[in-house]
Amino acid sequence: MPTIAERLQALEPTERVMRDFIETRMIDEAGLVYSHLHTATLEPWRAEDLARKGCRLSFYNIDRGDPVGQLGYEDTIMATGEYALASLVRHDVSGAPDAIGAASLALFAILRVIYEGELYEKGFLPKPHGGMRRAGYSHEISVDQYIKAIVAMEAYRPFASPALARLMDEKLVEMADYHMNRNFIHPRRESFVVTPENRTHGIAFFIPICWLAYRITGEEKYRDALPRFDAVLNELLAGELPLICNIIGLFMEGFHLALQAGYDDERLARLLGRLWDERAALTRERGLRHNIPEQDFPSTRVTRISSFAPIVQRYFPEKQPLELGLEILEDIRDPATMVHVGDASKAHPLHRYNAETIHGVNIASWLVGYWRMRTEE
Repeated sequence: MPTIAERLQALEPTERVMRDFIETRMIDEAGLVYSHLHTATLEPWRAEDLARKGCRLSFYNIDRGDPVGQLGYEDTIMATGEYALASLVRHDVSGAPDAIGAASLALFAILRVIYEGELYEKGFLPKPHGGMRRAGYSHEISVDQYIKAIVAMEAYRPFASPALARLMDEKLVEMADYHMNRNFIHPRRESFVVTPENRTHGIAFFIPICWLAYRITGEEKYRDALPRFDAVLNELLAGELPLICNIIGLFMEGFHLALQAGYDDERLARLLGRLWDERAALTRERGLRHNIPEQDFPSTRVTRISSFAPIVQRYFPEKQPLELGLEILEDIRDPATMVHVGDASKAHPLHRYNAETIHGVNIASWLVGYWRMRTEE
């Protein structure tokens, strides 16, 4: 039976296909990785594409205008941060100089979005709906985007000049301040108020950002803010868990970042182990491409499992997580098919774009998983 190392070696051609697809199809003029591409054109969706199909966006109010800008950039910070991370891990493993170039372009694109957000307030990281030229007009944020951004920034730190390191520290502290000033509450799509209690994965950002700000400044107020999340963390450890692959991935990345930065709380790793156990069992029961517990369509968002399996390996090697992560990489090999809804008949009639949209984050997560496994190997 082939070893993990041999199976990863067999995936080298697929890794090049995934990476080339992002480099040639999914990076815009500013270095941002597109969130969604139309499978029919392998380009961003156009207004006429959505109109012809009678689509309505499932995640945003299309009547507010610019649905193309929303669709193209909804998860762009996530995709860009994930691709930066994949490139940095690729450099760690291979020493390829172009990997640092790819990571640098992505990181500086994220920093530019941060600057655009400062037109509103320091620490505000908008989803850049409409691309970089319109990012400053976006009112939408999510902790998902913040998590991928700060993970990429911290991974880039070994390559940062003193000036860039100082700049990144400044931006991290400003992010902590923005959310502390609002007691870690923010609007979602300007129609719903998000708190750590009703969107529990928020603590996967709030814990590391407060700890990083404390470590950078030495100011006790950031460490003093951390008990705010104890009740949520304890409830997750004792109760029902969110098992959507993307949500688990956010917990994995955020908590791993906090632990690597020296945050001493054994509950974080314990929760990661419990999340892995329940997600792995669900995947074995429902199939490699099963994503959302209450839905039965196949999805390539499961590449998140591959991206965080090596994190689990660091804390719980006895769980042998790389096997499942590698099986998913072997199962998903064509970037042009990396859609959220893999069975068009299961797509909501008004949200059919979900079956015809290539997700940039899914491809980038495949690459993170591959290169992290190469590191473990």
